[in-house]
Amino acid sequence: MWPQDSAFRDASEFVRNWNVEPLYMPDIGIADDGEVNFAWDQRGIYLDLGFYGDGTYSYYGKSRDGKEFLEDDLAPSDGLTSELRRIING
Repeated sequence: MWPQDSAFRDASEFVRNWNVEPLYMPDIGIADDGEVNFAWDQRGIYLDLGFYGDGTYSYYGKSRDGKEFLEDDLAPSDGLTSELRRIING
């Protein structure tokens, strides 16, 4: 399934609102279910963000020490939150 145009808009808004560039940039792709997906998977850190075009995004992450992070219904205008930066940057 191809993502809705609004999913691309939400992902773009998210990137425009990063207040600090992450140490590592994500792999960006399109999932089979129509999600615009940002994924980081390096140095023992995993983070997966999904944009479906409903004006929100969600993420699942796992730090090097195995701690899991999960949140839904975040506003793309929040950009890269401090918690997401901590996960990505280790």
